[in-house]
Amino acid sequence: ECACGDPEFRPVWLAPIDMCDYYARQPPEVQALLLPPDPGAQAVYERACLGLSREEQNRDFMHVKFCADRGFVVDIFYEHDYCQRPDELGQLIPSTAPDGLLFC
Repeated sequence: ECACGDPEFRPVWLAPIDMCDYYARQPPEVQALLLPPDPGAQAVYERACLGLSREEQNRDFMHVKFCADRGFVVDIFYEHDYCQRPDELGQLIPSTAPDGLLFC
C-alpha cells in the first residue's frame, strides 16, 4: 500500500517525459518555482529532460512513484490525452498501473 503524508496528495507513476513536458508547458514564473537555481536540481533536470531522448524518457523502468497534488493529477491525467487509454466503450480514461495507481 502506498500513501502520501498529505491527504491532499495522491501517489502516481510518472516517467521523466511526463514531468519534463509538464514543466515545459508552465509559464516562466511557475518554472522558477518547480526548478530552483540549485546546481543539483539543475543537473537532474539537464540529465532527465535534456540528456535523454523522448523514447528513453518514457521507458517503463524510468517511471517513478511520487505524490502529486490534485491540480497536477488533473492536468496530467485528465486534460491531456497522452496519459489516457480508451475503455471498452472508446471513452478516454486515465491509464493505471498493475498496482491500481495512475500511470503515465
